[in-house]
Amino acid sequence: MNTLTKQCPFCAEIIHQDAMKCKHCGEFLNNQHTSTKNAVSEINVEKKIAPQNFRLAISIGVLSIILSFKGIGKSETASELYSIVAGITDIFVWLIFRKYLHNFSAKDAIKWVDWSIVLEVCSVAIQAMLLLFSNNRLYIS
Repeated sequence: MNTLTKQCPFCAEIIHQDAMKCKHCGEFLNNQHTSTKNAVSEINVEKKIAPQNFRLAISIGVLSIILSFKGIGKSETASELYSIVAGITDIFVWLIFRKYLHNFSAKDAIKWVDWSIVLEVCSVAIQAMLLLFSNNRLYIS
């Protein structure tokens, strides 16, 4: 380190002596600016979580479980209908959970929830088509 350079107090990298901002970590070196890391953490602490409708999510989840068990022992058609309705209620629970994840900017988790929703929608659609085809309600010419 020569006389024209100094060490950054935040990241310990070598920077120009007259630098006002570290080119490595982005921190301001004079007292006029606050630390950007501190500013970001203060923003995150102050960020409020949007109110969620957890009662609705829990109610829908319980309804889904009840419908799943209600289909046991019924005729095949009734059982399939209960399964389809339970799948639709699961989709609503996933949508509420996805909205909750947006509060935390959890992009990876949101991506997985999106795939779960897509798979659930496909499952419900396939169940509905199989139900229609198996009961001869839909004819293909």
